[in-house]
Amino acid sequence: MRSGRALRAAVCRHDGSHVFRIVLATMLLTSVGFSMARTAQTSANAPSEYFVPDTGHALAEPFLSAWAARDGMTSLGLPVSEPTTQSGRLAQYFEYGYLQMASDSSSSGRLVLRRAGRDLLMAGGDPDRTVGGRRVGGTRTAAAYLVAKGSPAPKVSGRTRAYYDHHGGVERFGQPISQSYVAYGKRTQWFEFGRIEWALTDKKVEAAPVGYELARIRGIDTSPIDRGTLPAFDPKRFRAFHGDGTIPEASGPFSPVTIEIPKIAVTAAIEKVGIVKGIMEVPENAWNVGWYSSLAKPGERTNVVMAGHKDWWGIGPVVFWNLDLVQPGDKIYLIGRDGKGSTYVVDRSWEVDANIDAGTIIGDTGGETLTLITCGGAFDGSEYLSRHVVRAERI
Repeated sequence: MRSGRALRAAVCRHDGSHVFRIVLATMLLTSVGFSMARTAQTSANAPSEYFVPDTGHALAEPFLSAWAARDGMTSLGLPVSEPTTQSGRLAQYFEYGYLQMASDSSSSGRLVLRRAGRDLLMAGGDPDRTVGGRRVGGTRTAAAYLVAKGSPAPKVSGRTRAYYDHHGGVERFGQPISQSYVAYGKRTQWFEFGRIEWALTDKKVEAAPVGYELARIRGIDTSPIDRGTLPAFDPKRFRAFHGDGTIPEASGPFSPVTIEIPKIAVTAAIEKVGIVKGIMEVPENAWNVGWYSSLAKPGERTNVVMAGHKDWWGIGPVVFWNLDLVQPGDKIYLIGRDGKGSTYVVDRSWEVDANIDAGTIIGDTGGETLTLITCGGAFDGSEYLSRHVVRAERI
């Protein structure tokens, strides 16, 4: 929502003509409805750049989307550098690895996950490697345990195997590239994308920060930057979504064409609607659900907003007649043309007054949510005086 602009909601008419009318708060009149000299549109768009306080670095596009698509908190960790040019291609380092633009000219800027484990292992075994002007490389390093290319893959066993399997296995770490060995009080094994180690004393198993270590070896600047006006990063917004198995999950933003709410036996077509001169339009078909596509798409890590009619002159109860029966824990599904979509679990169901600040309903929620709106409350013979709102979180 644009800062400094209070938003208000107008009444919901019995013919379904308006769900919300958005105006400056100072323009609110005492008569039914609102008069507007100026209009303001709110937006649920998520920021495209964040500051990560834990490491002091920014996470922005195109790395932000690539990081989120890989379940970044688990597979890559937080950024430990700013984007930097390496071998003529943009790259950014994270705690457990790094992303870099593909070398293939036909990749259209595609970011790929590099083999940070192998890169670090080889860099540490370079006999000519120096740190602070002193030669520190040589065969008496971890690289001595590297398994020759073409040899059978080393075995992964014991505590290392348990950690490997539980934390993503080959998808996260890749194949093992070294034998398991003991050095400096730790048992260690290297993988294409990482390193797993555990102390012989307390047996605590963990993934090593190979991305950070590699950045330091390569001389990448890892010092924190000034935050400026960047919003703080919240990992909850970028968690991976797996649904409940009912529908296949979409991997990115998509345009929904169908909504399903099993609790109230709703399967409805989705109709795009807009916000025109400050008025939130509603679907022309009483049985469709309107989607405010200018606010957000599913998959854009913010609040998706939809509205539907409760009843209609000459028809009676229509698509959202029973929306007030939807309660926390109920499921909602949005489905795209390819059959893939997003799954939500209802978190809250409540009524709001006609004069509510609409930005609190349709603005950014700080995560991947779905908000459904219909008429509610008392009917005075010509209009409903409240709205019923359902808020659900993507799973």
